[in-house]
Amino acid sequence: MSPSVEHVDATISTPTDREIRIERVFDAPVERVWQAFTDPELLAQWWGRGNKLVIERMEVERGGHWRFVEHGSDGVHGFEGRYREVTPRERLVQTFEWDGMPGYVIIESATFTDLGDGRTKLTTRSLFYNQDERDGMLQSGMEGGMNESFEALDRLLACGSDRFKVKATGANATGFTFKCFKGTTNITTAVNNGTFLTAKLAVGAQATIKCTVKVGSTAAHGASLTRLMTLTSNNDAGAKDAVKLTASRT
Repeated sequence: MSPSVEHVDATISTPTDREIRIERVFDAPVERVWQAFTDPELLAQWWGRGNKLVIERMEVERGGHWRFVEHGSDGVHGFEGRYREVTPRERLVQTFEWDGMPGYVIIESATFTDLGDGRTKLTTRSLFYNQDERDGMLQSGMEGGMNESFEALDRLLACGSDRFKVKATGANATGFTFKCFKGTTNITTAVNNGTFLTAKLAVGAQATIKCTVKVGSTAAHGASLTRLMTLTSNNDAGAKDAVKLTASRT
């Protein structure tokens, strides 16, 4: 069952005759909102208004190419562009183009502001070639679709995350790589700053792991730690060693 969340519509303004500015506050830390925008597994769960979204490409780096295809009741829609700026947990700038109107390119920026109380303010700015194109977007019904996507993001963020402290010990082992799993479902993992999907640590070292759960999943809430964690260890010679993993919620 998806969590119950309070839906708040975004604020839309037109500061110039070529711009659309949108502000929306999310009840989640900036790190988690950023991850929802830059992790393809998470973004696919909210970006397409809750419809099926296929991430064909998503290279989150300057000059990187992104392409998403949404499968909705009104048909199949492709969108793509290039990332122009990627400043982690602060700002994304990208071009945006819809397959239905090739050549009509929008420059979009998204700024993530930590409000200091566990919430994040998202501010987006869309710059169009001229006023007619800007007005056409405003009249297209984009506000309704945008709010549907943001409501899906609310639900995703409301699923929360659990943190685990993990420590490894083992004879002759020099380090280990960990991932989070529940059965065959890969749960996105991150260490400390939320930017790594896997991480290596020296034996005896300790780190905090954040497991972000997919919408509707309860994997990180109540599942046994032994099922959540898998572990691979290698010594200097590359041979596998037995490593004991201990973990506890923080």
